[in-house]
Amino acid sequence: MKSFILLSITFLLLTTCVEHHQESSTKVDIFEKIQDIDIKYAKRFSVDTTHKAYTKIEINSGDSKYKFYDSIFIPHSSNYNFNNHKVIYNNYKNIAIQSVTYFAYLEAIDMTSSIKGLSGFDYMSKNDIKKVLRKNKVIEISNEGEILMEKLLKINPDLFLIYPYELETASKYKRNGIQTLLVAEYLESTPLGRLEWIKFFGLVFNNYHKANAIFNQKEKSYLKLKQAYDSTKTLFFNLPFNDNWAMPSTNSVTVNLATDAGLSYIYKKETSVDNLVLSKEEVWEQAIHSKYWIIIASRPKKFSLKDLLKEEDIYKEFEAVKNGNVIFCNTSFTDYFTRGPVQPELMLQDLINCINKNDTSTTYFKILK
Repeated sequence: MKSFILLSITFLLLTTCVEHHQESSTKVDIFEKIQDIDIKYAKRFSVDTTHKAYTKIEINSGDSKYKFYDSIFIPHSSNYNFNNHKVIYNNYKNIAIQSVTYFAYLEAIDMTSSIKGLSGFDYMSKNDIKKVLRKNKVIEISNEGEILMEKLLKINPDLFLIYPYELETASKYKRNGIQTLLVAEYLESTPLGRLEWIKFFGLVFNNYHKANAIFNQKEKSYLKLKQAYDSTKTLFFNLPFNDNWAMPSTNSVTVNLATDAGLSYIYKKETSVDNLVLSKEEVWEQAIHSKYWIIIASRPKKFSLKDLLKEEDIYKEFEAVKNGNVIFCNTSFTDYFTRGPVQPELMLQDLINCINKNDTSTTYFKILK
């Protein structure tokens, strides 16, 4: 009798242990651990490789006024309990993306065929990109920036890459069984920092070695092109909207790209992470003697210097206009937002060529004539 009781208790304990393991573990794909992951410039994501069972990717807001945090795990062992953690899977077939800027990273690591939903299809400037998306039957998932849940559910994405300011609606996606992941490449302050997000995409979509090779090649090209800073080559940016003129933050990709081309931003002492908003009159007074004027804007295809002068008569008094140093990127007819994030070396080469009055074969920027 005593033996029977002991046997029964032993059986009960074993059964309980087995059932507990089944309830607390999640089936995951196992990936080979990559040891030498080096994040050199990017600040808004980090990679923790110190654990044997997993690699952890963390996304953070840094000093942005929008506070957020996200993480995703790359499993290396089935013995770790990944319950309540986002994990990476081996074969993503249906991806939805909230920003067209993510396209460049996915294209670079051969993942465009997995894109099934996209917000901002009309913002794609190049027909070759639209052709790829139409071939893959990619559908628009938003209307005027608002995600249409019905269309998103129709795609049933394995992963939805979203803006950090989508935190309020992220719970809604989760309730509908859609896994999301925050992408914050736009908060990087340097061209190479933004480019380095290609490693993030490479890790998430199991193609890190290709992503890393692309980064290394482009980093080398960029650093080779980088110019010595020249305080005499003063610079200001863009155009006014109504009565206000927004100048990019000193801690922005745009300003740091121009600095790496050897230019000196006239508002470099302003250290805020936000754009500097000035009146038109303030800029007219402060920028009229600047040597260079870089404009990144959407305009008609044949937009010219003559068209610019029609917008404000005072522009003809600007030194940059008089000396032919207005450098223009037309976002409606270039890949500035789509492929631009992974081509900083081409952007830098363009700026250098324009500064040297040689814009015959540029990709993004040209001298406005």
